[in-house]
Amino acid sequence: KKGKKNTMPTETARTRLGGPIGAKPMPLSTITSTSRNLPIRAVYYAVAGFGKTSFAAQFPNPVFLMDVRETGLEGLIDNGLLPETPHYPPIASWEETLGAIDALTYDPHDFRTLVIDTIGGFERLAYEYCIVQDYKGDAGEKGFMSYQSGFKVLLRYWDKFLALLDEL
Repeated sequence: KKGKKNTMPTETARTRLGGPIGAKPMPLSTITSTSRNLPIRAVYYAVAGFGKTSFAAQFPNPVFLMDVRETGLEGLIDNGLLPETPHYPPIASWEETLGAIDALTYDPHDFRTLVIDTIGGFERLAYEYCIVQDYKGDAGEKGFMSYQSGFKVLLRYWDKFLALLDEL
């Protein structure tokens, strides 16, 4: 058998539509093999009682941020399954959430790990805040759920939350 010659395709992303859709050229000279030295970020998802909180308590100098519905850490401490572990009082509002992250970002401390327990609880606080702030407390069809618009508005709060965590 004769081998086929390697030929370049006649149509590429550059030629097909005048260039990649909405793409800004990224020269090969921008490729790097080093990192930006970012902290580790992890999400642990499992059923209640699996050991997520106990596992996270072993990270370097942790501090816990718990929503008001979460009792896992305090239950573990109360039952002698974990030593006393630094944590904020249970967070009951979106404002308290942002205030805690602000303090951890700007006030001096020795904590090295922020454990958010649970992310779903903080999503709920953002949702409740969004309904009050942007929909006058109406979570229904004439408010938050109107044309599913509430989810787009809520995303702005969540994006801010993630940006603050990145800053921290």
